[in-house]
Amino acid sequence: MSTEKFPEPATVYGLYSTRDNRVRYVGQTTGLPEWRMGRHRADARAGKTSAVAVWMRKEIEAGFDVAMQVIVEAGTLNETEILVIAAMRAEGRDLLNVNAGGRCKAGDRTNKPVSDETRRKISAAHKGKAVSAEVRARMSESKRASVARQARAAGVSPMIADNQNVGFVRVRWRGLTSARD
Repeated sequence: MSTEKFPEPATVYGLYSTRDNRVRYVGQTTGLPEWRMGRHRADARAGKTSAVAVWMRKEIEAGFDVAMQVIVEAGTLNETEILVIAAMRAEGRDLLNVNAGGRCKAGDRTNKPVSDETRRKISAAHKGKAVSAEVRARMSESKRASVARQARAAGVSPMIADNQNVGFVRVRWRGLTSARD
């Protein structure tokens, strides 16, 4: 039995202003692009000081909208973003990205370590909360869709998928088994 982690698929996107329709920032998300755009907007509204948030505020205050353009769907996390940023910079595009991209680790959406104390506080805050059957069904469906998306990105057609571990898939296919440790 081999141990192999399937690469997490990522959507690489560009943010642009309706002022000139030029991509000014390249990012990646393993979630829904709409959700990621909402986070960018929330950061701009909250007064964050990142180059992207400052640029978005200026564009919006000037009466323009900032929109998202999907550049690559189901690319390889980090690798695809690095390639897109390098290609755009080679074309002479003026990007707001402060690094070459690819800083996100698989399964780590914020790229910030979480202390054991923070984990305990989050756990305590969620203990005893009832989750409705409807919410459980939506979470289950989301997890199944994530596993299927990861299997497709890895180029396999799973006959049996064990979705007990988010971000990983156990697949029995043609007598082979790949699983997370």
